[in-house]
Amino acid sequence: MIQILNKILSRTTKVIPIPKYCLPSISKALIVAPHMDDDIVGCGGTIHRIGQAGAEVSVLYLTNGCRGNSNMQYDEQLGNVRRLEAEKAFHYITGERFKNLFYMDICDECVSKHLEETDDLKKILMKDEYDAIFVPYVLDIHPDHRAANYLLTNVLEKIDKKITIYFYEVWVPLIPNLIVDITASFSEKCNAMKMHESQMATKNYIKMISCLNGYRANFADRDEMLYAEAFYKCSIDEYIQIISEVRQGLVY
Repeated sequence: MIQILNKILSRTTKVIPIPKYCLPSISKALIVAPHMDDDIVGCGGTIHRIGQAGAEVSVLYLTNGCRGNSNMQYDEQLGNVRRLEAEKAFHYITGERFKNLFYMDICDECVSKHLEETDDLKKILMKDEYDAIFVPYVLDIHPDHRAANYLLTNVLEKIDKKITIYFYEVWVPLIPNLIVDITASFSEKCNAMKMHESQMATKNYIKMISCLNGYRANFADRDEMLYAEAFYKCSIDEYIQIISEVRQGLVY
């Protein structure tokens, strides 16, 4: 783990990496969400802001949500509920800039068993000219979040596209090179999160995102910034290299 972090840190030019504070210029974004709420938790405020700025936003949910309960027991009805919640929340957070919702319907905690099933994701990326893909941090503690990166890499290695990759945070803070001020969009993010009622019943996600996004804003030393989301932004080539180094160093 230390070796992997050192390799990521070595890509920076300062002893303490200083991130850029700005909203990235994006025309068409694809959010890769291993679970139906990761998109809101990790980058809901940024989704709202880039949508307001004119970007078209789509989301790909990898898992079916059927084990999204406190005891992790398979419940098909819960999966149907979670899909409705996700659609409602994503429509709300994107507003008029909503483009597509895609589903792979993999069972929760099983993404790593489907890394060679690249056809659906490849078709999605080839169908539209995305200039940004958002994906969970590859060193996240959840195995589906790590596996989402392995799946994405398997696709990106097969296509010729110029796309910027943005790692976003869910369960583990990352070392960011980009911070987006979401103060003006934080209430929308919270409203969208509350639409995931089945998940809100198991954990106080509003408190979680308030703490994480408040923590990120505090580092800016800007009185007007109360909430922010953190990302690691990189090219496809750098992304593939990072994922390759992680896969060599981690058991997943």
